[in-house]
Amino acid sequence: MKKWQKIALVIIVVLGVAVCVKSCVDKTDADLKIAYIGYDFIVSDTFDENADEISSLVGDINGDGEAIVDIIEISFNDSLSESDLENSRQKKTSALGSGTSRLYLIDKEFIDAEASSDYEIFADISSLGEGITNSAGQTVAISLEDNEKVKLLGVRDTTDLCLALRVVSEMDTVLYKNIEEQNAAAKRVAEWILSEN
Repeated sequence: MKKWQKIALVIIVVLGVAVCVKSCVDKTDADLKIAYIGYDFIVSDTFDENADEISSLVGDINGDGEAIVDIIEISFNDSLSESDLENSRQKKTSALGSGTSRLYLIDKEFIDAEASSDYEIFADISSLGEGITNSAGQTVAISLEDNEKVKLLGVRDTTDLCLALRVVSEMDTVLYKNIEEQNAAAKRVAEWILSEN
């Protein structure tokens, strides 16, 4: 290897390390993650315009000095290619299985499929209102049809859209720091969404 090649290799490695360090330093952890799983697309500008109001409901759970709410968009829109739809299916499975999102804005079709399974994903939210029940008779989702506040999160089409909260499993308490605080924040956001339109 020639001297100039060694110098170029060192420069590339140093730049790569610098980029990795910067991305780790700049990375912000969300205090609350909201998953949108439906057939529309989120209008990110609308979400960004209302992020302060939503973040004030959540607060600084992770202690980094900021209240940050992320919305994870998983769309099954007809305009997507087959590979994008497959990607969405994988993201949906991950979002429902991992427990990183605590609040779900989710199409009724997906709620019906999960509510009839034996695996408990969604919490009993009967204290928030009436809605879709699971096999145990617990209310696990509430319709957001014609809900104006959910539109502040960037959702345009609320037809068949429901609100659900993630159940806190024993595994969640091991894997996620501040899980109870995150669920309490998710419930505050849910109450805000379901309050008078």
